[in-house]
Amino acid sequence: MSARQAAGLVDGKHFTAYVDEVKGLKRSGDNDAAAGLLLRLVGAVEAEAKAAAPGWYIAPWYFEQLALLYRKTRRSTLRRPSCGATSARAQLPGMSLWPALPSGW
Repeated sequence: MSARQAAGLVDGKHFTAYVDEVKGLKRSGDNDAAAGLLLRLVGAVEAEAKAAAPGWYIAPWYFEQLALLYRKTRRSTLRRPSCGATSARAQLPGMSLWPALPSGW
Protein backbone atom coordinates (compact mmCIF):
# COMPACT_ATOMS: atom_id res chain seq x y z
CA MET A 1 0.00 0.00 0.00
CA SER A 2 1.39 3.39 -0.95
CA ALA A 3 1.69 6.32 1.44
CA ARG A 4 -1.08 8.07 -0.51
CA GLN A 5 -3.45 5.12 -0.10
CA ALA A 6 -2.59 4.76 3.59
CA ALA A 7 -3.39 8.44 4.15
CA GLY A 8 -6.94 7.84 2.88
CA LEU A 9 -7.76 5.17 5.47
CA VAL A 10 -10.35 5.51 8.22
CA ASP A 11 -10.36 2.66 10.72
CA GLY A 12 -8.44 0.49 8.26
CA LYS A 13 -10.74 1.07 5.28
CA HIS A 14 -10.35 3.55 2.45
CA PHE A 15 -12.74 6.49 2.70
CA THR A 16 -14.55 5.32 -0.44
CA ALA A 17 -15.75 2.21 1.43
CA TYR A 18 -18.02 4.32 3.65
CA VAL A 19 -20.39 5.74 1.03
CA ASP A 20 -23.19 3.25 1.75
CA GLU A 21 -22.80 3.74 5.50
CA VAL A 22 -23.12 7.51 5.14
CA LYS A 23 -26.18 7.09 2.92
CA GLY A 24 -27.72 4.68 5.45
CA LEU A 25 -27.15 7.03 8.37
CA LYS A 26 -28.70 9.89 6.45
CA ARG A 27 -31.64 7.74 5.35
CA SER A 28 -32.30 6.68 8.96
CA GLY A 29 -32.23 10.30 10.10
CA ASP A 30 -29.08 9.96 12.23
CA ASN A 31 -27.63 13.23 11.00
CA ASP A 32 -25.23 13.61 13.93
CA ALA A 33 -23.62 10.23 13.27
CA ALA A 34 -23.51 10.92 9.53
CA ALA A 35 -21.86 14.31 10.11
CA GLY A 36 -19.35 12.81 12.54
CA LEU A 37 -18.41 10.10 10.07
CA LEU A 38 -18.24 12.58 7.20
CA LEU A 39 -15.89 14.82 9.18
CA ARG A 40 -13.55 11.85 9.63
CA LEU A 41 -13.85 10.97 5.95
CA VAL A 42 -13.16 14.55 4.90
CA GLY A 43 -9.99 14.35 6.98
CA ALA A 44 -8.95 11.23 5.07
CA VAL A 45 -9.78 12.87 1.74
CA GLU A 46 -7.61 15.83 2.72
CA ALA A 47 -4.78 13.62 3.95
CA GLU A 48 -4.78 11.55 0.77
CA ALA A 49 -4.75 14.66 -1.41
CA LYS A 50 -1.92 16.12 0.63
CA ALA A 51 0.10 12.90 0.30
CA ALA A 52 -0.46 12.72 -3.46
CA ALA A 53 1.24 14.60 -6.23
CA PRO A 54 0.34 18.26 -6.80
CA GLY A 55 -2.95 18.67 -8.60
CA TRP A 56 -4.45 15.54 -7.04
CA TYR A 57 -8.23 15.38 -7.41
CA ILE A 58 -10.16 15.94 -4.17
CA ALA A 59 -13.31 13.82 -4.01
CA PRO A 60 -16.11 16.39 -3.65
CA TRP A 61 -18.92 14.02 -2.62
CA TYR A 62 -17.86 13.92 1.04
CA PHE A 63 -17.69 17.71 1.30
CA GLU A 64 -21.01 18.09 -0.50
CA GLN A 65 -22.78 15.60 1.77
CA LEU A 66 -21.43 17.34 4.85
CA ALA A 67 -22.51 20.72 3.48
CA LEU A 68 -26.00 19.37 2.80
CA LEU A 69 -26.28 18.01 6.36
CA TYR A 70 -25.15 21.28 7.88
CA ARG A 71 -27.48 23.26 5.69
CA LYS A 72 -30.39 20.94 6.51
CA THR A 73 -29.75 21.18 10.25
CA ARG A 74 -28.80 24.87 10.05
CA ARG A 75 -25.46 24.32 11.77
CA SER A 76 -22.50 26.56 11.13
CA THR A 77 -19.72 24.68 12.94
CA LEU A 78 -18.34 22.99 9.84
CA ARG A 79 -14.66 23.62 9.26
CA ARG A 80 -13.12 24.36 5.90
CA PRO A 81 -10.76 21.76 4.48
CA SER A 82 -7.15 22.38 5.43
CA CYS A 83 -5.30 20.93 2.45
CA GLY A 84 -6.12 23.65 -0.04
CA ALA A 85 -9.34 22.14 -1.34
CA THR A 86 -10.50 25.54 -2.47
CA SER A 87 -7.53 25.79 -4.83
CA ALA A 88 -8.00 22.17 -5.87
CA ARG A 89 -11.67 22.94 -6.43
CA ALA A 90 -10.66 25.49 -9.02
CA GLN A 91 -9.42 22.57 -11.10
CA LEU A 92 -12.92 21.10 -11.16
CA PRO A 93 -15.14 23.02 -13.60
CA GLY A 94 -18.54 23.83 -12.17
CA MET A 95 -17.75 22.80 -8.60
CA SER A 96 -19.30 25.37 -6.31
CA LEU A 97 -19.43 23.72 -2.88
CA TRP A 98 -18.29 26.50 -0.59
CA PRO A 99 -20.77 29.16 -1.63
CA ALA A 100 -23.55 26.74 -0.59
CA LEU A 101 -22.26 26.52 3.00
CA PRO A 102 -23.50 28.75 5.81
CA SER A 103 -21.80 32.12 6.02
CA GLY A 104 -19.74 33.17 8.99
CA TRP A 105 -17.35 30.26 9.28
